[in-house]
Amino acid sequence: MTTIRIPWRAWYGDDWLELSFPPSWYVRAYWPADASDIGPMGIERALDAPIDAPPIEEMARGKRWVSIAVDDISRPAPAARIMPSLMRRLERAGVDLDRVRVVLGTGTHRPMVKEDIIKKIGRAAADRLDVYNNHPYDNVVDLGSSDRGTPVHVCRFFAEADLKIGVGSITPHGNPGFGGGAKVVIPGVAGIDTIASIHQPSRLQSALIEVEHNEFRTEIEHIARDKVGLDYIINVVTNSHREIAGLFVGDMVSAHRAGVRLARQVYATEMPAEPVDIAICNAYPKDTDFLQSGMALNVLRSSPRPVVKEGGMIVIITASPEGRGYHGLFGPGMRYDLRCGDTERRASPTPWDARIVYFSPWLTSADVGGDAVFRRWDDLIEHLAARYGDEV
Repeated sequence: MTTIRIPWRAWYGDDWLELSFPPSWYVRAYWPADASDIGPMGIERALDAPIDAPPIEEMARGKRWVSIAVDDISRPAPAARIMPSLMRRLERAGVDLDRVRVVLGTGTHRPMVKEDIIKKIGRAAADRLDVYNNHPYDNVVDLGSSDRGTPVHVCRFFAEADLKIGVGSITPHGNPGFGGGAKVVIPGVAGIDTIASIHQPSRLQSALIEVEHNEFRTEIEHIARDKVGLDYIINVVTNSHREIAGLFVGDMVSAHRAGVRLARQVYATEMPAEPVDIAICNAYPKDTDFLQSGMALNVLRSSPRPVVKEGGMIVIITASPEGRGYHGLFGPGMRYDLRCGDTERRASPTPWDARIVYFSPWLTSADVGGDAVFRRWDDLIEHLAARYGDEV
């Protein structure tokens, strides 16, 4: 019996899942290059040495209102490890913490409840600072339009601050290339008209891991800097255990690009030399809900050659303790009603000749649009063995 352990259940335990395979199967695990956690001193060093920007203490001096946009719990950045130092630095600059607001960059995702907020930004920040969810349908200000005609509507609590900081995660993403940077503002703290405009199917593109010459990213960076006035970012590259492999602080573009360079190294994953019968893809750390789990396919989409044989099988492993999840644009019944799998197929340069099935104790077939869902690993192995036999 071959056994492999993989991480799963981001934000809901971050524990390990043990997978067992028949002894006659040829099973090989492909891991990202990965990196070690930078530790508390690494966090302080990054905050002490911002990229193309002054230290946060200098930026904050004389400011009356500070707003911090933080990406939501569907993203892996452990902001709780950063917030205590950020709060101390703001206080040293003379900022009254009663005048610091955290705006959770939920975009059109579900609002975060207190338990989520404590997980994301830590108990001290959750109890001391004024924390709000982005509400895309209300409490927004109209800041005009971008050069390309995108209406710019942004959360009032963020837009009206004297100092605007964005805390986010740099992970591969199909449209802006990588998350992080401007994305915590657009769409994170934007109004529904802005979010819907930039996510029109005609404006989406396949740009996974590409940030230069990327129209989607160029647009959100223009809006975030020139229209909203994002002053500063603190971005995290996580390792395979959702620890901090790198922290990038400073200018919205320069710091983000430095983070992207590390992300390309940390997330780089060797691919099989020849196409395989079955590819098992882990959605962690984007496995809080089904609608995020299509990110598991990024490793296949970014491969320069086919990974799965024609007619083969792709298994997406996603804990999805929140079930299907909620998205105010792409969820069922919403204006861009596309299942996650469909979105990935449309955006992918890979010929999707393989069948996709899911392993999750918390999902149903209805949640994933009719595809097969297996709640017990043994049942999935039995299904695969019935199709492929002993020689895989």
